[in-house]
Amino acid sequence: MFRGLMATKSLGRPRFSADEPVFGMFIDAGFEVLARTQEEILVGGIERFSGSRPVVRLPRPDLAAFRDFDDPGCIKIGLNFRCAHGMLTTETRVSATDA
Repeated sequence: MFRGLMATKSLGRPRFSADEPVFGMFIDAGFEVLARTQEEILVGGIERFSGSRPVVRLPRPDLAAFRDFDDPGCIKIGLNFRCAHGMLTTETRVSATDA
């Protein structure tokens, strides 16, 4: 289902490999593991809308550095993978650092 939604989003252009685990695709795209518990993994990534390097690497890839990041012209993308009571769920949040 995830791959189908992403294919729709990318207008049919393959963006992800069907042979690669979904979690690995996020890590390969520049997302960092920000927090981990027994039931949940939280990952985050930051993208800049100008310049030749669109992915922003945090000096400390942790939850505090991600939360406090506020350089203008960027978006912060956070998502979780949670496994509880036999169900895998995910939630995605996006926040712009300026208007």
